[in-house]
Amino acid sequence: MTSKFPVLWAQVVWRHLAMGSLWLGLCGPWAAVWAGVAPQADVPVPVFTAQSEEFELVGRLTPEGLRLWLDDAPGNRPVLNAQLTLELVTPAPANGQPVSAHAVFQAASADYLISPSAPNTALITALSQPGTHALNVTVLSDTSSDLLAGELVVENRADALPATDMSRGLLGALGIALVAGAFGLGRRSARGGAR
Repeated sequence: MTSKFPVLWAQVVWRHLAMGSLWLGLCGPWAAVWAGVAPQADVPVPVFTAQSEEFELVGRLTPEGLRLWLDDAPGNRPVLNAQLTLELVTPAPANGQPVSAHAVFQAASADYLISPSAPNTALITALSQPGTHALNVTVLSDTSSDLLAGELVVENRADALPATDMSRGLLGALGIALVAGAFGLGRRSARGGAR
């Protein structure tokens, strides 16, 4: 009498592999491919840097606004409670009026923030547009003051989208093939084996 254990074990393994592949294809990282959604590239966060002999300034443009970190250049220590005023140099505003904003010190995170709310709306809106934005920053601290200049480069989101990844489609096809093979093997054994 022969044991059916190896055949049953093979069926269980094939079904688990097939269902796992199906889950990865439909619910996992490839779900966007099946849903017909174009894959999104990681667009680099626009970063602004400026430095002088006195200060180093780094800024990141995020959905919450322009977040800035100010350090003293010689000691590389954070400069707290300074007054920062940013002015957009280029591209020049259409109305000829200077576009500027004051950064608010955030004590909890030891950084500065220019939020997109009024009165900073014009500056944040201008900086959010694709292109190169020249900025002048006036720094007034307890011990010194300085004028820094730098550029914020914002990439066009459409330029950053990648070409379609062929491997995702191949992995999805492999998942479908495994599912079909597992159910075919199950139907074959349910009928009593090969005929």
